[in-house]
Amino acid sequence: MRWIVDARNNGQRQCFSYDGLDLLRGFTGDAICAGYDDGTGSWVYDENYSYNNAGNLISKTGQGTYGYGVAQASTCPEGALVKKHAVVSTSNGSSYCYDQNGKHAAAHDRGNTYTDV
Repeated sequence: MRWIVDARNNGQRQCFSYDGLDLLRGFTGDAICAGYDDGTGSWVYDENYSYNNAGNLISKTGQGTYGYGVAQASTCPEGALVKKHAVVSTSNGSSYCYDQNGKHAAAHDRGNTYTDV
């Protein structure tokens, strides 16, 4: 998908770009959306992603860089599983925990804790 238009929200537009492996590299909204020149709408943003050679997301606009499977954060419950290909932290201070089955169990983000039940 290269772009979408939301007819219910005044024609809000989103455009997407991909790399040679079809991994999402970025998306933009309205005024900076390539292929449109009228710049209508209020959703102006520019999100970008980068990946390592294994295809793991390593950075995202607003989230910083991602850490994988080295060690669980100290905020994770005892017995949390370290997963080699799962995000365990971001450079903005978020952390993610997984149970022994590999299921996402908890997230800690900007002072808030979220747990899965």
